[in-house]
Amino acid sequence: MLARILRALENQSYPRRAWAAAIADMISPVLVPGATIVDAPCGGGVIAFRLARSFPGCRLELRDISGAATEAAIHRLRGRADVRRGDVRDLDATPGHDLWILVNSWFLLDDPDSLVRSKRVRFAHLLVLCDDVESENYRAFCARHPEFHGGLNRNAQPVDELIARVEGTGYRLIHSRPLGFIPLHARNESLAASLLFSACEGVARRRGARPGYWAGLFERTADDPLP
Repeated sequence: MLARILRALENQSYPRRAWAAAIADMISPVLVPGATIVDAPCGGGVIAFRLARSFPGCRLELRDISGAATEAAIHRLRGRADVRRGDVRDLDATPGHDLWILVNSWFLLDDPDSLVRSKRVRFAHLLVLCDDVESENYRAFCARHPEFHGGLNRNAQPVDELIARVEGTGYRLIHSRPLGFIPLHARNESLAASLLFSACEGVARRRGARPGYWAGLFERTADDPLP
C-alpha cells in the first residue's frame, strides 16, 4: 500500500498533472477502437501515466531520445506502455488512425512541418501543447533566460501562426484550450511545490492573467491526399 501511495505522489508534479487531465479530456471523443496513443518525445512519462489510467483499453507508445527520460518513463509506466529510447523521426508510419501527442516539443524540433507531414499517413489526430509566446509568463521567463527564445525554443511563434503552420501539414484544428500559468521550467517536482504552484495558478486565473501554455487538437483532413 505504501509503495502505491509513493508512486501516486511522484506523478503529481505541476503542471504535468493538470496537463494530463486536460489532454485526456480533449482526446477522449476522437479515440477510435484499436488506436495507439503515441507520446513522443515522452520525457519522464508523467502525462502517459495518467493516460494509461484514463484509457486502459488503448495501446500506449512512448519514445524519447534521452536515455534518462526513457528510464524514468519505463519505471513510471511499469509495463503499461511500449517505452523505448529513440528519435521521433524513426516513428513507424504504417497507415492508421493513431493519435500523436507533442508536448512542449514542436518549438524544439528541427523542421517539425516535414516530420509531421511524413507521419501523417499514420496519425489521424495530433495533440500539440506548447508555450503561448505572447503570454506575460513566457516573456518574463525569456527575460530571465534570453538564450531560450530563438535558441532552444528555435521555432517559437504566436498561437495563431502555430495553428496555421500545423494546418499546413494536412490537419485542421478542431479543439483548443489554454493551459497552465506557471512555467514548467520552474523545476517543481515535489508534491509540496505542486500544491503551491496549483494555488498560485488559481490566484492568477482569478486575476484574469493569460495562461502561459496552449493545447490544440488537430484532425487529419480528407481533402489533402495522403502521401
